[in-house]
Amino acid sequence: MRSSHACLLVAPLLTVAHSFGVEIVALQATYRTTVLYEGQTQDVGDRTVTVRAAEIDGVPAWRVVSQLTVEGTATADTVEFRRTDLRPLGRRAKFGQAELTLIVDADVARGLLVVSRQLQPLNVPLGKASFLNYYALRTAIAAWPLERSWKTDASMLELKAEPQFVPLTLAVVGEERVSVPAGAYDCWVVTVAGVSGPLEIGERYWVAKDDRIVVRTDERFGDRGAHLQLELTQLRRF
Repeated sequence: MRSSHACLLVAPLLTVAHSFGVEIVALQATYRTTVLYEGQTQDVGDRTVTVRAAEIDGVPAWRVVSQLTVEGTATADTVEFRRTDLRPLGRRAKFGQAELTLIVDADVARGLLVVSRQLQPLNVPLGKASFLNYYALRTAIAAWPLERSWKTDASMLELKAEPQFVPLTLAVVGEERVSVPAGAYDCWVVTVAGVSGPLEIGERYWVAKDDRIVVRTDERFGDRGAHLQLELTQLRRF
């Protein structure tokens, strides 16, 4: 199952243009982050996800920055992808003792992963509709035409053992009205599933129908049955 550091990911061409969905917009979302394990809930802190328009080497792009501080240790993760077709451009991330730098060159994600001063070069061919991290994927949901029975394929780069893109299937599995600290929302319920060897990915998103903002998430966390959940507490539009 996916560990807390499995959010180190990557991405390829996405053929669905965002004109079919609502529209990606510049915003800052704040989420309460909790871990649920054996009936107990641990508050991990507030995660902010900021989406802004950018220009990378003359290419119109979206920049997605996620930040979280846990017990005094800050994590920061920045992903950039093209506005026209959501194709990935690059990523910079810092997780405690780990640092990641990636650029997409043709159809390969190239870069360097540094963990406790150990260097690991990365040259990973892009998969189908991949994303540089889950926050970029969740941002891109606004570009997709969610409806009953909607389904699409994507892929994620997992950096455990041999780096690889794990194929994913995203699907609308229902509708639900949910209440989170930021308010009540009518949502599409979207599942994200993928398996590669012992690695099993299982996530569930509650996506507001009106603007396609992810207001709640639930994912398996580690290999002992814990779950990591995010709930929207504040939304600011730029």
